[in-house]
Amino acid sequence: ISSEPKKGKTDLLKMTMEELISLATPSNESSSVIPQVHALNILRALFRDTHLGENIMPYVADGIQAAILGFVSPVWAVRNSSTLLFSALITRIFGVKRGKDENSKKNRMTGREFFSRFPSLYPFLLKQLEVVTNTLNSEAEELKIHPSLFLLLLILGRLYP
Repeated sequence: ISSEPKKGKTDLLKMTMEELISLATPSNESSSVIPQVHALNILRALFRDTHLGENIMPYVADGIQAAILGFVSPVWAVRNSSTLLFSALITRIFGVKRGKDENSKKNRMTGREFFSRFPSLYPFLLKQLEVVTNTLNSEAEELKIHPSLFLLLLILGRLYP
């Protein structure tokens, strides 16, 4: 993929990313999780590849969705790969954290900028937050925190008004 010509069409990248994202996104089929784990790991490598540059950015939103959905899997390997993919995507979106100041505007962006770059994430994150709040509001005897809450808060924590 990285040997594909820089200028011109990126058909190979498009085809590869679509196939990998479809494999990485959890499905209701009771098939093996091995292809999903491999797809998540390959996606992580592609999102970390600096040679792909801006060509990979149109797939970031789908990658975030696959990572968050994979994080609730009962299979440890899927959760682990999803966490690693999520970390690579956060670095791709916001950059490498260089300062120690948590309140610094470095490596952050406005909500407007974030959702204009990744418009499909707005309804997805909203839906995920609704799922999380429904889990927290349930009448269960013990407090059960939804696994994807942490990932959602990590994204929202990088946004400012």
